[in-house]
Amino acid sequence: MSRRFRLECFFHVHKGTLARVMRNRKKRNQRHGMNSTISLCAHNELYVIDCNKVMYMQADDHYTHVYYLSGNHFMVPYGLSTVMGLLDEKFPDEPFLIRVGRTYVINTRVVFHINTVKQIVVLADSHGNNHSIHLPKQILRDLIESLGRKS
Repeated sequence: MSRRFRLECFFHVHKGTLARVMRNRKKRNQRHGMNSTISLCAHNELYVIDCNKVMYMQADDHYTHVYYLSGNHFMVPYGLSTVMGLLDEKFPDEPFLIRVGRTYVINTRVVFHINTVKQIVVLADSHGNNHSIHLPKQILRDLIESLGRKS
C-alpha cells in the first residue's frame, strides 16, 4: 500500500467522521429546540462559538478573542463587527450578547456588578472568578439602564 493511498484513506475517513459529528450536533440541537452556536469559516478552518458559553469577546484589530465561562479562550480571524453581525442574525429577539464600546461584547447574563465611579463592569465565570472590564462611564450608565429595563 502506498503512502499516498494511506493518507487519502485517512483524510477520507476523518472527513466523514467530521461530517457525521456535525450532523449529530445539528440533530441534537434541533431536538432540544435551540442552536446557540455560530460558525465561522476561514482559511480551510472552522470555528464554532457556543454563545451560551461566552462570557465576553474582545476586539484585537482584525481578530476577536473569545472568552468562555469555563475559563477557556481562543482567537478567531474575524473582526468584532463580523461576529456581531452573525450574532444579530442568530438572536434577533433576545440579544443577551451586547456590544459595549468598540472593544467588547459582554454576556448580560453573567454581569455581577457595575460601578460607574470606578468605571468597571464585573463578570462572573462558572468557577466563581470575577473578571473586570474597564469601560467609559456613559457606556456603563447605558448598560445599567438597559439591564434595568430587562428586569
